[in-house]
Amino acid sequence: MVVPHSLRRLLFVLVTAGIVIFLATSPASTARAEVAPAKLECAALVSLQLPGFELKGLESRHIAAGVANGPARGTQVELPEHCLWRAEINPRTGVDGKHYGIGFELRLPSDWNGKFFFQGGGGMDGVVRPALGSMPNNASTAKVALARGYAVASTDAGHESQDGAFGADQQARLDYYYNAVEKVTELARQVLPRYYGTPLKRTYFLGCSNGGRQALIAAQRFPLLFDGVVSGDPAFNLTRAAIAEIWDDKAFLQVAPNNDQGQPIFSRAFADTDLKLLSDSILAKCDGLDGLKDGSIDNPQACHYDPAVLTCKAGKQQDCLSAPQVTALKKAFSGPQTSDGKPLYSDWPYDSGVSAPGWRSWKLGTSQTERSNALNMMLGPEATKSIHQDTYQPTFDLKSFDFDTAVERSRNAAGYEDATSTAMNSFSAHGGKLLLFTGMSDPIFSGNDLIRFYGKLQADNGGESKAADWAKLYLIPGMTHCGGGPALDDFDPLSALEAWVEQGEMKAPMMAKGKSFPDRVREMCTYPEYPHYNGSGSPDDARNFTCRRDPK
Repeated sequence: MVVPHSLRRLLFVLVTAGIVIFLATSPASTARAEVAPAKLECAALVSLQLPGFELKGLESRHIAAGVANGPARGTQVELPEHCLWRAEINPRTGVDGKHYGIGFELRLPSDWNGKFFFQGGGGMDGVVRPALGSMPNNASTAKVALARGYAVASTDAGHESQDGAFGADQQARLDYYYNAVEKVTELARQVLPRYYGTPLKRTYFLGCSNGGRQALIAAQRFPLLFDGVVSGDPAFNLTRAAIAEIWDDKAFLQVAPNNDQGQPIFSRAFADTDLKLLSDSILAKCDGLDGLKDGSIDNPQACHYDPAVLTCKAGKQQDCLSAPQVTALKKAFSGPQTSDGKPLYSDWPYDSGVSAPGWRSWKLGTSQTERSNALNMMLGPEATKSIHQDTYQPTFDLKSFDFDTAVERSRNAAGYEDATSTAMNSFSAHGGKLLLFTGMSDPIFSGNDLIRFYGKLQADNGGESKAADWAKLYLIPGMTHCGGGPALDDFDPLSALEAWVEQGEMKAPMMAKGKSFPDRVREMCTYPEYPHYNGSGSPDDARNFTCRRDPK
């Protein structure tokens, strides 16, 4: 059939607008002409609607290339020209009368590399952090993903408060547990090809802390969404870790001195000099187990330390700890237990970072009054009463907390929230790669717990050699939570992950440096290997170390 010129022009206009045209060719047949929708423009994203999503646009605007505040305090980063789109998925009023919805930010660089980067959150979320593509180790000086050409998303995980009150609403819990990860990713997978007019090549998820838990959730619950995942200091066993926070608080309260009104000053349970004494004692015992005493316990699996060696013989002195202090340390580092001695979480590694500010801020705080500012004392109870239990509890009493019933009270929440599953064969089969790391002085999530999880992951997936094809673990001595401490905490996990996913192997080892050791560069060895000193040469030169493992 010959189509007149005027009709051809009309068809062109309609097709360009994304409208499907049916053209009769004969009484018995039709031909369908389908085309991709027209490319999206930045300014139009604020009013975009997609099938399967109820979207409330907040803003979409062009941002010129320039300098912006970086992810770490006091830092700045170079950002490319990009489009910023902020919106909310499925806005609603919750059962508590509060507003809820999955807030997100998506930044789309003008020069796109064809890849998507999901930037994990932290804590109880509740805020949409700038989607720059920050590295999950917050001391990293590596270029942010947005500056590398990635489209980057971040989310508030479904609520706008940074306390645990959102736990009163069932859907808000589910959005926090896992739903926000899938919704924001699926939205990005629809939008990016339309925005750029080219296919999406790769998807990556990088996060630390709760972002590390989200990263594992991505690999476990949505195994086909991501090509590569980095999970740092993950809150993967979150309901049990919350119990451990309460356990530590009670142990340290027992040795905290009282003020004139008889109220305990929590931060004074251990003075800075006490923690320095402990750190030095741990180093004296375990530093040389990697072949060199250099201020770093690089062979933590060989470290077997008992703080009883610091017990004062008669009364508290500057060079020793009181017997109650030693008892409190041993209780905390052994991990929470029921009244009949059943473990509820994990023990903790003794490491040099116990004297670092990051360790104190979580475990003890710095407040010199009865109002503690320790993050464990503030966030642990808040989270436990709200989102780590099966029912919302608006109040919390530390003194009456029952460890014998704690696991049962959080059983349903754990099934949704905890990222403890090792069933990831669909993730690995489609080529997914998982990179785990933990600070051995992390004061909130035990490095030993992650080591055990990794061992179970290997055992459940064909053994160590087979699992190593898609899952690797790095232990970082001295590092506290997601960075900080006397550690080599400045490394680039994104480049390592890209090489592993896109080239099939990490052709160059991942190298690390850190402010605590300004001249030192060292290869990060995959567990159970560790960097062992070869016996000669500078301890700051990576060439003088070899990744090896001790015989069992």
